[in-house]
Amino acid sequence: MTKGTKLLNETELLTLTEKVVNRYAYAIPKSELEDVRMGMVEKYLQQEGKIAQGFKGNSQKSTYAYAVLNRMCCSIIRQEFKHWQNTEQSNENDAAHSTSILSSAEQLLIDDEIRYLRKCITLLNDKYKAVIFIAFYFLLKARMTFISVYDKAFQEHGLLQLLNPDKVSSKGEIFENLALVQNKAEEKNVKADAVRMWLNKEMKRLIGRMNGPFGRANYNNESFQILFEYFYNKE
Repeated sequence: MTKGTKLLNETELLTLTEKVVNRYAYAIPKSELEDVRMGMVEKYLQQEGKIAQGFKGNSQKSTYAYAVLNRMCCSIIRQEFKHWQNTEQSNENDAAHSTSILSSAEQLLIDDEIRYLRKCITLLNDKYKAVIFIAFYFLLKARMTFISVYDKAFQEHGLLQLLNPDKVSSKGEIFENLALVQNKAEEKNVKADAVRMWLNKEMKRLIGRMNGPFGRANYNNESFQILFEYFYNKE
């Protein structure tokens, strides 16, 4: 991005910061939550130019900023961990131990959710199609791993060009392209609205399965997008 470009406006920054801090609320004393939020906002604003320049367009701006804020929050927790525990022992071994516990727990949680999402996707009737269409809806780069299974003649049909997120400028155009993809790959004649309804239904089904009948999680469209990007990049 060009120098001086902002990834987030003030409202978006505060909203994302709140979500990140809430995610780690179990590790932060209630009396310190607001200080952590403000500390993250201050850190972000101090590095805003550098953060914006690091954005390469491989994901949504909000997803990229969320990852940056996530690292900032972990950094603050590590720095303040000993102080919050009000202990006099503050040697390097203890600090390294608390850091490894936090990072390991975080990674285990993400890996568990990715595995569960993979299982939920496997249960779909058109799992490869669903992954391809959801990825394009989230403006992620097309992966031949999935496309070649969905349509063996994908090169002849020009699917990689149709699924290039850099070539679309609106949600309407996304569904127009997806309709063309489906028509070429499946020899059908569907319209963009039909694709939109199908994709919304599949995403709603996945989010419902991720949350479970007994409230195992609380995913919405935004948090599902973040998890899907983790899954997609790992695949």
